[in-house]
Amino acid sequence: MEHSVSSYHYIALSLLFLISEQSSLAGEWSVIPSVYVGASKNDNIFLSPLGAESSDSVLQLSPAIRVDGVGRRGNVSLNYEMQNFYYSKNTEFNDTYHVLNARGNVELFPGLFFIDATLGRTQQIISRDATIPLDNTTISTNRTDVDVASVSPFIKTNIGDTLSTEIRYESAWTRYDQGLSADIRNQSIYADLRNNLTSSRGQWGIIYSNRKFEPEVGGGYSYERAYVDIDYSATGQLGVLASGGYENNAYNQTTIIRTENGSTWDVGLRWNLGRQNSISIRLGERIFGKNMSLDFNYLTHRWAWSARYDEEYENNLGILVRNQQNDDTGGEIILPGDPTPTTEVYLSRNFNFRARRSFGKTDIDSSVYDRKREFQLTGEKERISGVDVEIEWRFQKRNKFLFGIQVENQNLRGSFGRDNLVMGNIGLARQISRDASGELDFRHYRRDSNNPARSNYRQNQVTLDLTVLF
Repeated sequence: MEHSVSSYHYIALSLLFLISEQSSLAGEWSVIPSVYVGASKNDNIFLSPLGAESSDSVLQLSPAIRVDGVGRRGNVSLNYEMQNFYYSKNTEFNDTYHVLNARGNVELFPGLFFIDATLGRTQQIISRDATIPLDNTTISTNRTDVDVASVSPFIKTNIGDTLSTEIRYESAWTRYDQGLSADIRNQSIYADLRNNLTSSRGQWGIIYSNRKFEPEVGGGYSYERAYVDIDYSATGQLGVLASGGYENNAYNQTTIIRTENGSTWDVGLRWNLGRQNSISIRLGERIFGKNMSLDFNYLTHRWAWSARYDEEYENNLGILVRNQQNDDTGGEIILPGDPTPTTEVYLSRNFNFRARRSFGKTDIDSSVYDRKREFQLTGEKERISGVDVEIEWRFQKRNKFLFGIQVENQNLRGSFGRDNLVMGNIGLARQISRDASGELDFRHYRRDSNNPARSNYRQNQVTLDLTVLF
């Protein structure tokens, strides 16, 4: 059973290349075809409950192509992969998935008028209240193709020697192939006016944004905000931050309509600790109450430290649109713990701490995160927290050792309950030649839930793969 690319994808893809031609994109082009071949042994191919596991061997054959073009007035890129899966025992589930990410930018009027366009297809879990496969290898009905297309014309220019402005409109569409009725259109308007004096001790901006999410079924959501933002350098290292403005929010679900509007403000400090080191903190008030944000970056000879905290209204479908447009999914499904589609608005309180170290032949990348969600219509709450560690050790010129582990706790709203997830892998990779690489990888995945309606499961998979560029 093959998942066909929708017709509007072909239209949008044609538009991307037409834009490139219209923008005199006759510069440098790069076309790189490749193929991935992987053989896997999976001991729980259906993610069945403990004691009911069924194993299978899987062959994955995935031809792909990457196209990049850069011209005088535009650029375009396309990444396409056709993932073909062949099962030894469960041959009736042999399947093909399409993964696509295309984007283009054109400068129609030099230094003034531009257009961005994106087009994507990937796969997405349907519901957290079921087994959640980590990739397309696992046989599961809890997944769907997700198509995203967007067009964004904008004006960006300087006004004299001291001011710059950007005015942008964006329209984006998200479509789910099966299992969901929450196809959505996302529209946004953004405008700003800023001073761009690099020698000035004070920088300011007047900013307006309006985001609207219009699902095919269910309630809509709109978020509008206008404010003035000021960053004044009191000394060479210390800056004073302030913003003030107005916001107007509206969201509904069936017959419930809720509107919120009022003033918004915050004040804070920015401390530059060095050329690439800084910390800023803001305290203020929004419609939802007291508000806080934190931005910390510190770089040493070996370590790079960063911390972020922010509070903002979010909508899961809006997040999916942004992830698809920005290629944040990396061509894979959105992992457990990230939003599943819903039209309900929630207040998101996100904290993330990240530490990276590079020494000799070893790189370490670790993070700790905590995400809280307060749903505005039902009053329900969620909390998702975890730790993620990745290690790469290049023990020989062409060989490297890979290790990764993610441990996550999900306290989900409603009847979902609490889940504990462990996702770990260990592997050896070799650069066989300039155009060929191989890897032997072992992956372990498990879920333990306190919800008796949901099954606990374990899955182990060993994969030997080869990637060749042509």
